Amino acid sequence: VVGRPIVTGAAARAIEGDDSEALAAAAVEAVQAAASALGAVHAMEADGFRSEAEVRDVQAATQRALAETQQMADAAARLRPGPIGGQ
Repeated sequence: VVGRPIVTGAAARAIEGDDSEALAAAAVEAVQAAASALGAVHAMEADGFRSEAEVRDVQAATQRALAETQQMADAAARLRPGPIGGQ
């Protein structure tokens, strides 16, 4: 499906029911998206001029970061007290 991130091994395990794995996978994705957004901002400002394409790139990157951060918050909201994984 276009626009959907590839499911990583950790995310696949999370789908099977390990909420801590889901949170860890979502946190990794959120950090990667935030780093990508920061890179887009630096690229936009590198020459001292913001082109229309650069602004769109930053907007798209920050929307991806927002979506990934929301997924991380959703994973955190599913956490429940008790034993972790197989412990």
